[in-house]
Amino acid sequence: MKSLALMWRGAKKRGRPVTIPFQSLADIVEFHTGQLAVLAGGPGGGKSLVATNWAHRSTDNILYVALDDATSIRNRLSALALGRSARDFHSDDADYWYERLDAGEKGNLFITEGVQTVESIEANIIASHEFWGEYPTLVIIDNLKDIHMEGSNQGETGFYTVIVPALKDLAAKYDVAILGLHHVLRRSGEKGKDYGDGTTPLNLTSLLFGGERDAALVLGVYQTYNRDGIYVQILKQRDGEADAKGFLKVRLDWNPDTGTLWSR
Repeated sequence: MKSLALMWRGAKKRGRPVTIPFQSLADIVEFHTGQLAVLAGGPGGGKSLVATNWAHRSTDNILYVALDDATSIRNRLSALALGRSARDFHSDDADYWYERLDAGEKGNLFITEGVQTVESIEANIIASHEFWGEYPTLVIIDNLKDIHMEGSNQGETGFYTVIVPALKDLAAKYDVAILGLHHVLRRSGEKGKDYGDGTTPLNLTSLLFGGERDAALVLGVYQTYNRDGIYVQILKQRDGEADAKGFLKVRLDWNPDTGTLWSR
């Protein structure tokens, strides 16, 4: 048997802290490299909104894996960087706006697009080390369901049971934090949970085995009915306060025109 003191002495130290650029959320949540987190929400609930604002405002080195709608993600990040409305970014003049970013490009943010597997995400983590001289602090995957796995798709039961543990292993192997965005949809026969409107609160069971068992941190997100704010729920936190029923939450104010989020 080991005494408690010996156990702590031999315990592996937690990784580097991840910057959470929303103070009201940072006051409650701790997130470290070596950990996997899941940011869950219904379609239109605000997952990519939170993720792009996080990536834009953070000073950490971030690898953003844009899988769902790469053009939309690129436009959102460009609008935030330039202080413009995202509505200004259209396909006809996108090159003009992207060129304006060159002088003030965020050197701590890489965006990778196209079809990705867990193996190619790992290759991108390694490639970013060659540029920065260190592995990224945070890898954002937008969305988990769009990771390609041969012979399977996100509608099958075994998809997340393979993808999520593999990402958890990557986080530990390279001492990076991984934030995976997860689409929550209404389950067959479920009543009163129209996640498709983006304004429905979540609880931990809403994820339906979408990573909640392996993740050290699970956040839920949904928007207010009048579209002036986003609620971020702390559904699970391995080393801190959480509420699986979704009542522990913080509000972020939102300007839909510019796509900007900020803490109250």
